[in-house]
Amino acid sequence: EGEKLTTEQTNTLSVEEQLKEYTDRMKNAESNEELMQIVMDMERWMDTLSEEEQSRVDELLLTN
Repeated sequence: EGEKLTTEQTNTLSVEEQLKEYTDRMKNAESNEELMQIVMDMERWMDTLSEEEQSRVDELLLTN
């Protein structure tokens, strides 16, 4: 089965992967409407994150 990640590692990895998916989708948006939909989806996703995860997303957005 392999080595299991701790919950913190899984959450960090998951948040980074999800953020990358959103940013990639934004870069590939073909219209302003599509871009706005992705931004709204991302905001809804961010509302589900813990404070620590939201801080991580903010940090990643600032450094990328």
